[in-house]
Amino acid sequence: MFKRIPGYLLLTTILCTVFISPIYAQKVDKEIKNFTQSFQKAYNKKDHASLTSMFTADAVRVNPDGATITGAQQIGETYAQTFSATDQTVDIKLGTVTPQSDTKALVTGTYTVKGKNKSTGEAIDLVGAYENIAVKENGKWKIANMKLTSKP
Repeated sequence: MFKRIPGYLLLTTILCTVFISPIYAQKVDKEIKNFTQSFQKAYNKKDHASLTSMFTADAVRVNPDGATITGAQQIGETYAQTFSATDQTVDIKLGTVTPQSDTKALVTGTYTVKGKNKSTGEAIDLVGAYENIAVKENGKWKIANMKLTSKP
């Protein structure tokens, strides 16, 4: 009987992995979907303070032009400047969520920004893609790295 125990343990481990991994992935997908909706809502309310709190303290944001902004505070200040100069909204489409661990996921999708420049009245119509590294800190998902690209 004792000779069979390692085999049973191996089988149990395999079965747990087969069934638990998809369940965990679904949970992360749902959490990231909710996070993405909250991000869009905060952006469209021009709530730069809420957006700031959605980034890690040492987050890095790479803009479509290659400019890099480091740190949640600086990223939040960039949103504040954008909101003071423009009247725009974003529509974010979640693409894929790939869990990397219990507290880290790769998130991809697309975005569309529409609006106008407040001083010139010039239309804003941007379409692009994003690739984020999301991490869970104190039970909340945050963006540690955001890479934005634009589509012509």
